[in-house]
Amino acid sequence: MAISFEGDFEVQRDKDDVYKFLSNPEEFGPLLPGFQSMEVEGDKTCSVKLKVGVPQIPGSATVKLRLDEDRAPEHALYTGNGKMAGGSMNLTAGFDLTDGDAGKTKVAWKGEVIIMGKLASLAGGLLKPIAKKNIETLIGGLRDKLSSGGAT
Repeated sequence: MAISFEGDFEVQRDKDDVYKFLSNPEEFGPLLPGFQSMEVEGDKTCSVKLKVGVPQIPGSATVKLRLDEDRAPEHALYTGNGKMAGGSMNLTAGFDLTDGDAGKTKVAWKGEVIIMGKLASLAGGLLKPIAKKNIETLIGGLRDKLSSGGAT
């Protein structure tokens, strides 16, 4: 089961600051819905442990993320794969930064999660609404953190 997502937002920060934040998993990782822990495995790779699942099938997942495309300060693309009870997932998540009006930066984001295994067949139609809610929560957290000046 594939779930795609995309959108954009603007923040009153310059592109370099926004890029530094979004290309550093130690900065944005704690904003991931269900975040439990992170282990940095290199300058472009980390493993993130997340609480995941649907109400009937709770659990956790360990997702290995890698920054595969790193073109500062305009573009980055993460790829990842993870395992959880009843399945596995592959994902891509990327962003493109452009100058906005009056010193703002526009963040265009896009990605896809592919969920495989028993979880996809058992949870069926529940996964897309849950994924959409989690993405909205993540993007809202990113936007708020970048807008508050709390990001490095």
